Order: sequence, then C-alpha cells, then structure tokens
Amino acid sequence: MSAFKTDGTFTSASAVGATRKSFPFDGDNSSFIVEQDYMIALSSFSPLALSTAHGTYTDAYLVKESPLQDLGGGIVKWTRTYAQIPATRDEYGSASYLFIGFLGVHVAPYSQYDTLVNDERDPFQKVVTSRLTKEYFLCAAGQTYTTPSAIPTIEAQSYHFDGHPNNKVLYLVDPAINTISAETIPSLPDYRDMVTAGDEIVAEDSTLERWMGNIYVRSTRYVKAL
Repeated sequence: MSAFKTDGTFTSASAVGATRKSFPFDGDNSSFIVEQDYMIALSSFSPLALSTAHGTYTDAYLVKESPLQDLGGGIVKWTRTYAQIPATRDEYGSASYLFIGFLGVHVAPYSQYDTLVNDERDPFQKVVTSRLTKEYFLCAAGQTYTTPSAIPTIEAQSYHFDGHPNNKVLYLVDPAINTISAETIPSLPDYRDMVTAGDEIVAEDSTLERWMGNIYVRSTRYVKAL
C-alpha cells in the first residue's frame, strides 16, 4: 500500500506519511508544533503563505518550510512546520535591580511630641528572583495585531516627580512631611504599600522578538518591590 497519495502528476503538494507532533517547551505540553512532509514536481512548487492554518489542526499556523530535497525525476520533498500560538507562560530566574531610595525623617504621626521614624535609605542594587512573562502573538489579518510594530511595549516602573515623567528621581518622598521637594510618583507611602502587599515591579521595558514564522513573543521581567 502506498505511503502517500498524489494527484498522479505531482502538480499539487501531496502529504507523505503521518504528521509529527512535538512540544516546544520543556515541561509544558499546552501547545504543540506539527511537521508534515510533502512531495511535488519542482516545476509546480510554490511556497505556502506563512500563517496559513493546518488542514487538520486548524489552530496551528504555518511558520516554516524546509529546503527542498531532490528525489530525482523532477520530484522534490520538503517539510512544512505549523505551530499553535503558545499560551502566556512564566519563567523564573535571577536578575539585578536598582531599588529606589527613600528620603524623609519624620516623627509619627508628624508631631514633634511623638516617636522619631527614619524613612531614609539610599538606592541599592540587589540580585533577586525575577519572573519573566512571555506572551505570544500571531501577527496576521484577523488577529489582535496585524504587524509586530503594533504590539505595545510594557514600560518599566518609573520613578519621577509628579507631572514631570521625564524628570527621574533616585529617592521617593512622603508628601505629608516633605514640603521642600515636589511629590514623587509613586509617593513613599504608596511604595511602602506595594512592599507590604508583595506587589511586583516591571523591572525593564518589555522586549519583542520573532518566535517562529509570524508568531512574536513579548517578554516582560518583574521583581518584587523591596
């Protein structure tokens, strides 16, 4: 029995053998890649448009076609690779981050008769555990983003004077007690609330790169506020 079917003249792509399914991420089987071999007469070959859906796995899209292999007699063989759009996933590792300083010594609750509280610290660099979130987007007609340039960047946490986002600061102040400096965004009390709640900081602007075909990955690194 023949291992493949053709149109008799090899003028259209004919599948050879079964599809091969694999999983691109170690320990994560939530998305897969499908490879399929084809044969055709060289004179009839033309590449398939990227992002074309697979005939059976309709949520997997063409991301690559391999070089042609000459089988003789004017017939060639090659492989088409299709991929699902991976689900958002997290990777954990270490990263160095410059944590913001605090400015302001006061007496709580802001009375000369109460206890002195020291809210000052210098900025400090520390290697901490980070979470790298990877989000995947197929850039094609009918998708959320049709071009990679349309995918928005997630900006790093900014520390600046209120109303002046380009005027960066190395120290946060408490507006209730510091009347010399302009208020910072975030304020010192707001940042302390972030630390208490275990909130995360966007450590750096997100990056964008091609994953496969027209599927792009946006990577954003987070660290916990300290």
